[in-house]
Amino acid sequence: MLSVDNYAHDGAGTQGYNRYSYAHNNPLKYTDPDGELPHILVGAIVGGTINLITHWNKPGLASKAGVKGGAWIDRLAAFGIGAAAGAVVAATGGAAGAGGLGSAMAAGATGSLQNTMITGIGNAVYFGETDALSPKNLLISAVVGAATGGASYKYAQWKSTVSTKPSSSPTHDYFDESKAGSLVDDLTVSAPAKTNVAEFGVKGINDGVYEKFVEHGFAKNRHIDLGLSKEAMSQKGYDFVNQNLSMLKEGDNTIRLTINGIDKTIMANVKDGFVRSINMYSGPSGRISKYIIDFGNINW
Repeated sequence: MLSVDNYAHDGAGTQGYNRYSYAHNNPLKYTDPDGELPHILVGAIVGGTINLITHWNKPGLASKAGVKGGAWIDRLAAFGIGAAAGAVVAATGGAAGAGGLGSAMAAGATGSLQNTMITGIGNAVYFGETDALSPKNLLISAVVGAATGGASYKYAQWKSTVSTKPSSSPTHDYFDESKAGSLVDDLTVSAPAKTNVAEFGVKGINDGVYEKFVEHGFAKNRHIDLGLSKEAMSQKGYDFVNQNLSMLKEGDNTIRLTINGIDKTIMANVKDGFVRSINMYSGPSGRISKYIIDFGNINW
């Protein structure tokens, strides 16, 4: 069962929607010591810096009251106002929208409005400004935020369809699935439950597997029912296996799942700790595998 985390860090990968996975469900390769504080600090610094620059020579309460060093106190206040707004927006993620283009635009608009309203109120109180909270400026803020959110979503979507050669790992001979023997001792595993990675020792994916996957898995317009390009399906399939290495075991692995509501089967063979073949079939595969993993539904 996939359920979205409050912070969907990777909308293009299945593990970004798994509330219980850690570091793309691949702790051998990635670490995530905290996962939240850094982006809040970044938001605060960016927000504070922008508001400081726009109010560098703007007299505030301290300057107007004739306080010694009032200009620098005003600048510190400007930074604090912007930092507060940036931290709030980063912490809430602009309502943390995760989904399609519409959700991304809505999240962008919400985040921009949050920032405008918080800085607007703070600047109104301290600097006496009121124009930031006018209906016109709020509308402009929402439109700019929606455009930014939509552009970011489309860029991420485009990036996920660009075929890039996966990172290298020790080279082994490519596994010919047609010559593999049938294994009949079925073991069903519910994904994405965590497994003991150390016990199975799946370390990565061999060189050449991606190219063979593209060549065989999507030849002759296979999986055209998914409505994606060959390059996009290849990359997403490869990334899916790479992000879920911890659930694989030595030997043949049959992963039964639905992609965009369509029944598919992904086969992955592991030998000596490395995935040496990946393939994808329409519907439930007729091949008998020792390890059967019922993954559920994912969206590409």
